[in-house]
Amino acid sequence: MILANVCPIPIETLRVMEGLTMFASYLHIV
Repeated sequence: MILANVCPIPIETLRVMEGLTMFASYLHIV
């Protein structure tokens, strides 16, 4: 991701944010 290059974010936080985004998009679909 581009954010990882701009500011060093822990992979765990990145995965959590990605999971929340996928969960939110799933709720929008349903």
